[in-house]
Amino acid sequence: MDSVVRDITLCPSGEKKIEWVRRNMPLLNAIRADFEREKPFLGLTVGLSVHLEAKTAYLCRVLQAGGANMIVTERGERSHARVRPSRLHGRGI
Repeated sequence: MDSVVRDITLCPSGEKKIEWVRRNMPLLNAIRADFEREKPFLGLTVGLSVHLEAKTAYLCRVLQAGGANMIVTERGERSHARVRPSRLHGRGI
């Protein structure tokens, strides 16, 4: 998979933020569990160009758990709360 990540050293801090979302969003976790069983997006490519913060990064992982091939580009580069794409890169997104 081709990927362009400006600063891969930001992975650990982004991962902590995404992990917080995973622990604190039970509805999204329930959806993920359904997606892991049913694979509703298997064989599909989902592209997102979004303001990438911890919540949207975790959403990408949830869609990937449903079988989606995720392609993500970052928007909102000046945000203080964003999660860099480097954190998704290690997960095949």
